[in-house]
Order: sequence, then structure tokens, then C-alpha cells
Amino acid sequence: MKVYTGTDIVEVSRIKNAIMTSKELFLDKVYTKQEQEYCSSKKAHMYESYAARFAVKEAVSKALGTGIGSELSLLDVEVVNGERGKPNLVLHGKALELYNSLNIFTSDISISHTSENAIAFVVMIGN
Repeated sequence: MKVYTGTDIVEVSRIKNAIMTSKELFLDKVYTKQEQEYCSSKKAHMYESYAARFAVKEAVSKALGTGIGSELSLLDVEVVNGERGKPNLVLHGKALELYNSLNIFTSDISISHTSENAIAFVVMIGN
């Protein structure tokens, strides 16, 4: 059995500035429509929610050993919330291909944020 882990911390102000500067361009480049709908619905904590999801995307890229770039797109990693609000990882495209090629059979994420920082941790287990 092999365990893959990744973590990332993001300054909320960095994500807020990126959104304020080039709203649709940045949002559409980084977040799926479902992520945008969820984060935008969090009125008072919208930027923290965006930052937390950005941290997940970076943490996943670290766990998979690729970083973000030619092998992995930010849109290949999606965070959706389950019925009870728990964030769940959904992979698409190259991220899913890499996940499968590494024989990973389960993963879990944890995210948290303050008004200043967001952090994410991912654990993936494979054969």
C-alpha cells in the first residue's frame, strides 16, 4: 500500500485580489461552475471558500507529484460538498488519469480557513 499526501496554505487576500482584478477570467480558469456557485453563495465567507478550494487544488497536485501545469489543470480538481457539507474530491481529465494510473483507490480531503488564510490537506491511498 502507498500513501500520497499533499497540503497547501493560501492567503485569502491573494485570491480576493485575483477575483477583484479579473473576475470571470480568473474564476473560469480556476474553478468549475459548481464551485463558483457554491463559493458565491457563501456571501460573508465567499473569498475564504474560494481560497480553500484553491488550496485543495494545489494540495492534490502535490500528492500526485505533478504540480499545476502541463500535467494537471486547476479545473481537473474539483471540490463538491456532500449532503452534510463535507467537502469531497472529484477529479477530471489528466488528474483522474494520473489517479487511476497510480492505482489509488481512495482519497479524502480536509479544509479549513480563517479570514486571512485557508489550508487544505489531502490523503490518497493506492496499491
